[in-house]
Order: sequence, then structure tokens, then C-alpha cells
Amino acid sequence: MGYDNRLKLFRKCEDLTGKPLITYVTSLRPNASSEMASDAILPLIELVQEVPIKYSKVDFLIVSNGGDPITALRIIDILRERFNHISVLVPFVAFSAATLLSLGANEIVMHPYSNLGPVDPQIIVFKQDKFGNLGSFHINADDIWNYLDFIRSDFGISSESNLSSALSHLVGEVDPLIIGASKRSQQLTHSLSVKLLETHLAENKERAETIAQALNTPFYHHGFSVTRKEARKIGLEIAEDNPTLESIIWDIWKDYCDEMQCYKAFDIYSELMAYEHVKQFILNPYAVSLTQNTTGKTATQLSSQFGKFSIWLQQFYSCSTDAYWTHNYVGSNWEFYFIVFYRTQAQCYILA
Repeated sequence: MGYDNRLKLFRKCEDLTGKPLITYVTSLRPNASSEMASDAILPLIELVQEVPIKYSKVDFLIVSNGGDPITALRIIDILRERFNHISVLVPFVAFSAATLLSLGANEIVMHPYSNLGPVDPQIIVFKQDKFGNLGSFHINADDIWNYLDFIRSDFGISSESNLSSALSHLVGEVDPLIIGASKRSQQLTHSLSVKLLETHLAENKERAETIAQALNTPFYHHGFSVTRKEARKIGLEIAEDNPTLESIIWDIWKDYCDEMQCYKAFDIYSELMAYEHVKQFILNPYAVSLTQNTTGKTATQLSSQFGKFSIWLQQFYSCSTDAYWTHNYVGSNWEFYFIVFYRTQAQCYILA
């Protein structure tokens, strides 16, 4: 496990295909996953510049749950500037933006147990409940249409006034600008799908449109697995089965997986407790008691600041963290508590 071992596998792959290999793997570790983003662009350019000029073809291995669709476009544009032929290698998962990237390849080499996915965009909506706790949900443009279709078809409501009322309820739950953004995102991913497919299907635009439509609409879940067999039915350029190459790219992925500990959920509490100085700080929090003449107004102001910080913390962790705050008047002193629940672990910090 580790880079030295992967380097041997990289060379084994290059010897088999006769092409240079570039890999892009984002973390799939539960509670510590990452996504495709623009920070990968500069390292990619530097790697491409190091490839000897004699090579006009390249293999690009990707494992990712997705991310920024524009990053997918940028990667293909960069590769197209340098290479005439791109093969995308998928040993495990290539969801969402990773699927979008794959559409720009002349061929896709898929391990028999790998999968692509739909490219319908998902927008995360953050919303506070009546208790002030921040939650989130995903939405896309089809959700809006399906809601109205549900009202019409399942309830038989067709009058303009009733439909208008139903739409008002929806707008009360989701900001109209978010609804508009979800539609724009859907249009963007469809446009990008066609654009990327036409980088190698310029003479068959109808086929490019058909594939783009197939990956944008008919699936009812963003996490739907498009298998190798399904991808061929859709019309994607899936390479012929090659057990030797498939075995190598699987070993490459497994090495990444082991090093990233993708099979083990990240637990910040356990990670922090592994460091003795941090452990002692957590187990022995520093407490500050306010003076007896502290007014209720001052206590409330401090409490409000803790509350704002708890909301920030939840946003920072994309709602994987639940943060709560409280204050109590004990005897003649105010005591403030900031309690952080990370998944199943909890720790109480006495702040003042």
C-alpha cells in the first residue's frame, strides 16, 4: 500500500496500453469525502506538461462521487489540447460530474463492477427548523415538476387557483431563486453533456443529444448505478472487455482505497483522542465562571454569539454536525455550554 506500490501498478498499466496514465481519485471515506473541484486543474496541467511529446493518446483513471461540472469540462478541454485520443478508466465509481467527464472520452474502460451515474444536478438547500437547528435537503428541477404533476395527477387538482395555491406552498418552503437555480443547473449539465460528447461525436450530433438526454432525465435517483451493460445500451463508447487491464485498474483503486481508509468512517472524536495533548484538553475543558453581578442581558448576548457559531459550524460541516448551545442560571452564576454532536459521538465544552 502506498505510492511506491501504486507506481509499479501505474507502470504495469502503461506497459499494457502503451499510453501514459493520469489518475484522479477523490476521497470516498464516510464523513470525510471530497469532490471534484478546480483545485485539481493546476496539478493536472503540470502533469500533462511532463508527458513526452511523442504520446498523442492518454489514459485517465477516475474514481469520484462527482463535484463541480465545470471542473469536468476543464479537465477534458486540457486533455484535448494535448492529446488526440482519451481513454477514461473507471475501476469503481464515477458518479455525476465524474460521469460528465467520462462523456468527453473517445472510449470508457469500465471494470465489470464499476458504474457511472446520472448527471442531473443536485442543489443542497439549507433550512432552519422552528428550533433553530439547521438541516438540509437536495433538490433539482425535476422535483418541482414532479410535485406539480403529483398535485394534478394523483389528487386531480387542475384549476388554476388551486395549482397557484400549491405553488405558493412550494415557494414558502424553497426560495424561488433556488428553484430558478435548479432549472439553470439542469440546463447547464445537459449543455455540457452534449458539448463533451461532441468532442468525439461531432459527426453524429443526434447520437450525442440522445445520450445526453438519457443521462439527464429517465433515472429517478441521483445515485442510480449505470453499469457497464447499461452504459452500452445508452450508446456510450464502452471499450471491449479486457480482464487484464480491468484487474490492474482495480488494484490501483484498491491501493488508493486502503491508503485513504475509504472503508472506515471518519470519526473526528476518535481522531482527536488519539493525540494525548488534545485528549487532555477535551477531557478537562477550561471553565470560566462569570461574576455574580453579570446581568441577564449580558448572558443572553453571549448566548446569542454561541448560537451564531453553532450555525456556522453546521454549515462548515455540511450538516454532518449538529451543534447546540444553551445557558443556565445556576445559583448566582451563569454557565454557558456549547455541545457538539458529531454523528454518534458527543462532547460538552463549557465556554463560560
